[in-house]
Amino acid sequence: MKNIKNLKEDILNKSAGNLFVFNGTEWAIKKHYIDKIAEDYKVIKYLDNTIDLANNMITKGLFKKKTLYVVPHDLEFLKATGKEFDEIIRKVKSSDNGAIWIYSAEIPKTFITHFDEYITDFEEVEDDIFKELILHEISLRPDHVNMLCINCKRNYGMALMEIDKIKSYAQYENVSNDVAFDDLYMHGLLNIEKEKFSCQDFMNHFLIKDFKGLYKSLKALYDTDFKDVWYHLEEMVQDLKIAYCFVKYGKWEGAKRAYDVENLFWGRIKELRDTIAFSTIDYKTICNIPWTEDDLQWLILNISRYDSLVKQGKITDREVIENIFYYLV
Repeated sequence: MKNIKNLKEDILNKSAGNLFVFNGTEWAIKKHYIDKIAEDYKVIKYLDNTIDLANNMITKGLFKKKTLYVVPHDLEFLKATGKEFDEIIRKVKSSDNGAIWIYSAEIPKTFITHFDEYITDFEEVEDDIFKELILHEISLRPDHVNMLCINCKRNYGMALMEIDKIKSYAQYENVSNDVAFDDLYMHGLLNIEKEKFSCQDFMNHFLIKDFKGLYKSLKALYDTDFKDVWYHLEEMVQDLKIAYCFVKYGKWEGAKRAYDVENLFWGRIKELRDTIAFSTIDYKTICNIPWTEDDLQWLILNISRYDSLVKQGKITDREVIENIFYYLV
């Protein structure tokens, strides 16, 4: 795998190539490097899946512009065969266009075996990289940069929200960024830690209609203005498919079908089966999921549709969640 430092050096030296896999929870840094890579291309285009990517890679035209294709969270591609992995790598490497796959999930070993040299994990970054990223966004004294680093726990996405506050205040009050930082900090308006949105935690409560348990996840969404909900929609659909198997076929047969027929991830199937979806009362197995089969099919169909619409900019991330909850209540 390639670390962030090496990726940055390769980009600066124009030796990064044209194939990338970005994984990890730090969405803001992933976006930063997507933008950096995109500077070498005429067009950047987001695609729904790797099939579309493969078709675009072989499409040629006299006036076709050099394009960077970004494929977010194509979980189905992770289940492809080694031969299929090698074929798509060959197509990308032989093209003038570029390709970036984006994930924030556990990547199977088979995928890693074939894509290892192209993978960069974007988790918590080192202090020096974090500070460099901050200074790329705003001019601040070293002590203020250190405070952002400590209080944002080197989370670049959180730091960007703090930077927006500082810039807006500085512009409105016509003061320097450092004066704005001190004023906001003094009044307790900076460095407030926000809960990160966890899709797994959200779905654990959503599947059993636990409204009280959903509060934490919803607060995290509102605190970030529903930023990048679309990253998690495919993951939500996968959990709903698992739930559908449990409701339709029961605890053991449902788990078996979810894995063997639907090709869903066994780790998540087992987690939902053993800790969320079922309980035992007086030696009887009780399904905790109140949704009907029709409910779950509707949710699977519509969240898949929302996934496509939000990527096309036809619906906002907030509207996706609110539409889901209109059905829930």
